[in-house]
Amino acid sequence: MKLHEQMSDAVADVHVDADRLTGAARAIGVRSRRRRRLGAIGAVAAAGVLAAGIAVATSNAGPAPSTPVATDPSNGPGPSTGTEVQTVPIDGRTAAAALRAAVLDVVDGETTAYAGQGGHGTPINETYAEFELTPATGGGGPGVVGVNVQPATILDGHHGCTQWMLDCTTRKLPGGALLRTYRDLPVPTAEGDGQRVVAELVSVPHDLRVVASSTNGFDLPANEWDVTRPDPVLSIDQLSDVVTEDWWGFDLPARFAEEGAELAPYEELQVSLYATPTEPPEAQ
Repeated sequence: MKLHEQMSDAVADVHVDADRLTGAARAIGVRSRRRRRLGAIGAVAAAGVLAAGIAVATSNAGPAPSTPVATDPSNGPGPSTGTEVQTVPIDGRTAAAALRAAVLDVVDGETTAYAGQGGHGTPINETYAEFELTPATGGGGPGVVGVNVQPATILDGHHGCTQWMLDCTTRKLPGGALLRTYRDLPVPTAEGDGQRVVAELVSVPHDLRVVASSTNGFDLPANEWDVTRPDPVLSIDQLSDVVTEDWWGFDLPARFAEEGAELAPYEELQVSLYATPTEPPEAQ
């Protein structure tokens, strides 16, 4: 069966969330760092809408001149009142550096194999970054930690749990942002289940969505997994701390541009796979 036929079958009669589409796209063919394959990551779709088509776009966003922005952690991500800090527009490198800082705030470990893409000027202003993390304790090998930063409007107001989100919870945070957490459906392998856990922050006032995920290995093409450890490298609680860091937004503190420039090895992902949303079908 051809790729477009597989994707069409997958979304023919269902409403699709961005992260669900990401999982489907990865199952068909994403890169495995362990096997040194580069594939398309950073799926984008509106929750509660029907994915009608697949398109491929390229991006080469880079840092722009820094500008001041006022932030106030008590109100969640995005500009508010408070101390001014120098910022730069988000791109793959700055997102990877910001993600690394947030992760190392909640766990000790080694990080490597950084990658990212997107930023200002890309379709719907989406940015994606990831790296491999090996926690200092707990045993086992590395897993992948990733983050998507995109406008909250992509969800079209659909912020609740769906049937495929295992152990899904939602709660309001001070300042009005919503925190949603869940687990993806596990993928059985001879070494154990491939697992992915997710925490998502949605701030409607700032039109901001931050989605962070963690795995217990590497998701490979053809719905295969290389399971390296019993559990994901970050728990749902730790991912929740990651997405609620006050620096997330479409502009990041300028220090992340400097830290991002030093990340090595780093790969700039050139291809972004995203869905073209249309109006959802009428309820049956």
